[in-house]
Amino acid sequence: AALAMEKYPGITNEEFVRLLSLTATDLGEPWNKQGFGMLNVRRLLENK
Repeated sequence: AALAMEKYPGITNEEFVRLLSLTATDLGEPWNKQGFGMLNVRRLLENK
């Protein structure tokens, strides 16, 4: 999370949560087991 906050210094909490959810890796499990999936740091930091 700290790396992403450094890359996107003006990001709001809501934007940060959305960014985390959009860049997560789907684990192929039901929603109630995985939520948005596994944090994908590479995808998070490569996102523009």
